[in-house]
Amino acid sequence: MAKNAIEKWLEEHTKRCPIGRVTREQCERLRSRPLVKDAGEYDLVRPSVCVNCKWWLYFPPEEEKQKKAA
Repeated sequence: MAKNAIEKWLEEHTKRCPIGRVTREQCERLRSRPLVKDAGEYDLVRPSVCVNCKWWLYFPPEEEKQKKAA
């Protein structure tokens, strides 16, 4: 892939957050992890920047992305 094609894909499918560029799915998975106080000994925990995060609100709904693609 050309550099421009990669940059275009990243711009369309990811958002910049304090963790880095993440897709909607990555963001959902990070936010669904348990808090440190609720996690078991070997559980992956929610990153501290995700605890009060509202960045996920800026991801367009899946239906809107599908309409753009059509």
